[in-house]
Amino acid sequence: MLWLSCVTVTQGQTLNSFTINGKCGYKDKNDKVVVPAKYKYCEDFVANVAAVGIENKDGDDMYALINQTGKELTPFKYSGIEDLDEENGLFLFAITNPINEYKLIYGLLNSSGRELTQAKYDNVKSFDEKRGLYTYTLNGNNKLEGLLNRLGKELTSAKYKSIDPFHEKNVTMASIDRMEYTLIDINGKELTPSCDYIHEEYGRFTVKTIGGQSGLLDLNGRELIPTVYEDINDRGNVVVFKKGGKFGLMKPNGSVVVPAIYELLSPIYDYQNKREDFLYVIKQNGYFGAINNLGQVIIPTKYEDIFKSGGIGDNMIAVKRSGKWGYCNIQGKEIISPQYLDADFFQEGLAKVKASSNERYGFIDKNGSMVIAAKYTLATHFENGTAHVEEGINKCYKIDKKGNIVRVCPCF
Repeated sequence: MLWLSCVTVTQGQTLNSFTINGKCGYKDKNDKVVVPAKYKYCEDFVANVAAVGIENKDGDDMYALINQTGKELTPFKYSGIEDLDEENGLFLFAITNPINEYKLIYGLLNSSGRELTQAKYDNVKSFDEKRGLYTYTLNGNNKLEGLLNRLGKELTSAKYKSIDPFHEKNVTMASIDRMEYTLIDINGKELTPSCDYIHEEYGRFTVKTIGGQSGLLDLNGRELIPTVYEDINDRGNVVVFKKGGKFGLMKPNGSVVVPAIYELLSPIYDYQNKREDFLYVIKQNGYFGAINNLGQVIIPTKYEDIFKSGGIGDNMIAVKRSGKWGYCNIQGKEIISPQYLDADFFQEGLAKVKASSNERYGFIDKNGSMVIAAKYTLATHFENGTAHVEEGINKCYKIDKKGNIVRVCPCF
């Protein structure tokens, strides 16, 4: 029976195979015969042992392990022996499947020739040699895998569609089914119930169970925030949580910064400094404001809307009151009173606004002065010193910060 293998040569190997009259054996580095030429096959030594093969009386190739003195550590009863993990001195042995003679089943063998498992696996692969972990499949189902350790102990049953590498962590994600996951540790213990969402960021796992409960675990599987919340959003320095339909802030260790009192709590993006999570928009009793990540109120909840165009620009935030838009700075002071029908974020010192008088767009500076007249039906914010504008039908331009036409552009 054919056995395909790929064996690694051990560095510093002292014995080399030789062949004479169709038989092979081993010599030492001085060319002295240590193992007589009596085998049909001689593999390289790995972990101080080598697989050798003979042809039995039925004409089948059978393999055994020998050590560097030539002692046969196992009988010639295997259809194949393959190096699995040189570091841990583990091998795969194969025998013919008693149910199907055209297939092989596998088991684990150590470098002493002791069988660590029965021959029952369809496949065994190295998974984490540092920890001595291996994946296996069995019963003809190559789509589900489990974990074995270096002693041949099954740490999990073969029920996972995939298992992510542990890398330097002691916990990893295993896929049970499509959109169904769990976290397992290096001992195969499941740390969470079935989840439809698991995400690793900031050195932590955010999990959400199929039942809709969310929590936070560290990379060792230790619970940081109990899996009891309606939602968890890990923002790095703080965590947004939802409880009883409302939102609050807590630290990643689970200590509450702000209780769940807000109808909305969401980070505000700072376009100029490319940061977020130092200010959060809040909604309470139907009105909007902002807090910092310490839970301190920066902008009181007195506005109908806030940061309409998506975030902070040039340290200014668009706010809406009495149906009109104006601006606060990031300290919460109202700098430009609400007076515009629409307002974009500041960029490069200017912001696009829609004037109440003629419902056209122009550009204001941070003092609220209209530095480019409100005469455009459409406009973009400034980028690299220019903005695209449309002034009536088929009148489209690129303008500079003084409102001068830089280029005539096609209208879209």
